[in-house]
Amino acid sequence: GEYRFRIFALAEAAVDFVPGTIVDDTLDGARETHVYRFDAVAGERYYLDYISYRGYSDATYRLIDAQGNQVWGGYDWPNDREMAAFSIGGSYYLLVEGRIVNTVATSDYSFNLHQLVDISASLTVGETVSGTFDQPGQRAIYRFSLTEARQLLFDALAPNNANPDIYWSLSGPRGTEISSRRFYGSESHELGGTSPLLDLIAGDYTLTLDPPNTQAGAFSFRLLDIANATHFDGNTTVQGTLDPSNTTAIYTFDATTGTRYYLDQQGLSVSTDRLSWRLFDPLGNQVFGPLHFNDVDLFTVPQDGRYTLIVEGRIWETQYVATVDYHFRLLEITDDFADIVPGESYGLVQHFRPGPLGQALDLDSLRHAEVPDSDDIDQTGSLTLEAWFKVDAYASTWQALFYKGNGNSNQRTYTLWLNNNGYLHLSSGNNANHTISTAAGSISTNRWYHVAAVLDRDSDTGQMKIYIDGVEAASGALNTAAASTNDNPLFIGRSPEGNPNFLGQVDDIRLWNTVRSAQQIADHKDQPLAGNEDGLVLYLKADDGTGTTLADATGRGNDA
Repeated sequence: GEYRFRIFALAEAAVDFVPGTIVDDTLDGARETHVYRFDAVAGERYYLDYISYRGYSDATYRLIDAQGNQVWGGYDWPNDREMAAFSIGGSYYLLVEGRIVNTVATSDYSFNLHQLVDISASLTVGETVSGTFDQPGQRAIYRFSLTEARQLLFDALAPNNANPDIYWSLSGPRGTEISSRRFYGSESHELGGTSPLLDLIAGDYTLTLDPPNTQAGAFSFRLLDIANATHFDGNTTVQGTLDPSNTTAIYTFDATTGTRYYLDQQGLSVSTDRLSWRLFDPLGNQVFGPLHFNDVDLFTVPQDGRYTLIVEGRIWETQYVATVDYHFRLLEITDDFADIVPGESYGLVQHFRPGPLGQALDLDSLRHAEVPDSDDIDQTGSLTLEAWFKVDAYASTWQALFYKGNGNSNQRTYTLWLNNNGYLHLSSGNNANHTISTAAGSISTNRWYHVAAVLDRDSDTGQMKIYIDGVEAASGALNTAAASTNDNPLFIGRSPEGNPNFLGQVDDIRLWNTVRSAQQIADHKDQPLAGNEDGLVLYLKADDGTGTTLADATGRGNDA
């Protein structure tokens, strides 16, 4: 039968082209071979970007170097290819080979060959590094030197959505330290139980960021030095802000074996799953983590020394909030020992502490107050509930500051709650709750606040409001129908719905059967009342000092 072929000189058949320009051509007969020539310098890198083709299997691609050696090819289909740095300079030949099995008359194709210019710079530990990948196959290469051994953390900031989906590697005097770790999965629960701590020796290091294929976009990160951590002492409150919200904060504290510790999360402006803890020992070994930003129950440490505690924001957090506020306390737990004398009581001795207006009632996990039910207390219409309060810590997500109801969450007469994300929540209804909440972070621990909760069922359109320190902090609609009624007491610092008790102090509790205006609340919150004001049905000044009873200063007998 018939046959047909050709032999040609590669250099003579080649069409010159400049990398960076699109080649758009057609294989006539779909079986011929096209040759393209470009000049390259040793050390340069290129990226072959396939743009279009008639059929995926119509042609294969091959690259020949200046000495006639095949760099790659033979069975390379039209897929993008990132090439290693060329070992020699000169003229290179790119072949587009139509397959002998093709039966179509023609086959169109187009591609571009990009010379890669990698981002290359030095970085300074502790400073934010930002850049943009604007070429397919481009890498970012950063170099830094350590004059002594250091413990570092990689803090990924952007992108916060894996676009581009970058991978990073770190090499140094010992060789490869990190190999192709996902940028998006470098911290917190995205990394998981793998320790993020880089325990590095002195020497020169290269950090490479490499997005796959044609992915492009901006990025930012930083390397954090444990040596620059904020030191704190046990039993002290630490307050901080992650800015931006997906960054990492580093703390150190000195610990001793034999001591029991309790990590007490005392406030957070977002939900607890959006931050995490990790703890490292003096040698850099991970003790625990990542854990959601909840309390960490009793733990001991394996050796004496300085420990590192990090607070990690989730990489995606900046999609939702710009900053995150938090505070915590590391409690050093010691047991109390005492000789017991039969017939004498122990513990819970101090009921009162200094408050904004005289004394304040001290509440904890074992102590709360109750005002017996009465017509004054079972307010199902309009009311104003006021008090001063200070949060010591959050025992769980929700704690009731005041609760009048029957234990059914849909039949709360009036309740005021605290959430461990630092906000107040007002709830009232009759088989369907109406609720409002202040902004997350509006309440911090270890600070006094005045709160006024207003339920207005007398207006044409019912309304509920919360005031903090005399300023409106939340408002919303309220059904004008009467709230659920019950014969349960008004609980102070406790809920019959199974939530832990309130941990903190309350002072100057006032219950009105009227709607107090913003002006009235602001004008009278900072001084004691006479007790005989119109509409005032309960007034617990908490100035009793001793005993187990809070006297009602209205004279109406609603003691707690």
